[in-house]
Amino acid sequence: MVKKDFENHLKDFIRDIAFDLHREIILNTPIDTGRLRNSINIIKKNDYEWEIGTNLEYALYVELGTGIFGKYKRPITPKRAKVLHWIDRDTKKDVFAKKVRGQEGQFFFQKALNKAEEIIAKNKRKYI
Repeated sequence: MVKKDFENHLKDFIRDIAFDLHREIILNTPIDTGRLRNSINIIKKNDYEWEIGTNLEYALYVELGTGIFGKYKRPITPKRAKVLHWIDRDTKKDVFAKKVRGQEGQFFFQKALNKAEEIIAKNKRKYI
């Protein structure tokens, strides 16, 4: 009976940590359209293992940064054209550029993971 109680408490403890970490990731996720934040999901693999993530390819670029702020530390330049082209969200005007700096990483997953110790301690107090 004691072993079963311990197992149930451990399962609940792990579940609560997973949901608190999931919540923390969502709170740290930057919002533009809300698509990225809404894509952060949590999946129970088994009683002792949970997975938190997203299926959006661009999430990694938001997390780690792009261009001079990203993995290769160099500006973004066109591959098949002479210039980059996009429509500015605010002005709705065409923008052309030979290169752009990129965006800094937001580290929304890392910020949540940095709080993991605090999350574990909080949950430990609930179960001990």
